[in-house]
Amino acid sequence: MDNIVDHESYFKQKANAASKCAISSHIKITAVLCQLAYSASAESLNECFQMSTTTANGSPKRFCSAVIDLFGNEYLCAPTKSDIERLLHHKKNIKVWPLLATFCYL
Repeated sequence: MDNIVDHESYFKQKANAASKCAISSHIKITAVLCQLAYSASAESLNECFQMSTTTANGSPKRFCSAVIDLFGNEYLCAPTKSDIERLLHHKKNIKVWPLLATFCYL
């Protein structure tokens, strides 16, 4: 988590307009992980994490960009032909083209 916070200043805890500490780094990153893991909507995070919809909407993109920047060369790789064939075989009844487009983008 420290790597993400150091790389992306958006996740650093700052003072808000009323000079009070704004939402913490831990809460922002936990909320992002909930969004990504459970497809939670930005609106649902307001109740659980006291996070505005605007903050919740911007966080996943910034988080994913930071992860790709920091760990992409080491951990992310393009899908192989066998990966694509396996996905198509197992998911032939589901639209997987957006999923494949996402893989190809990385």
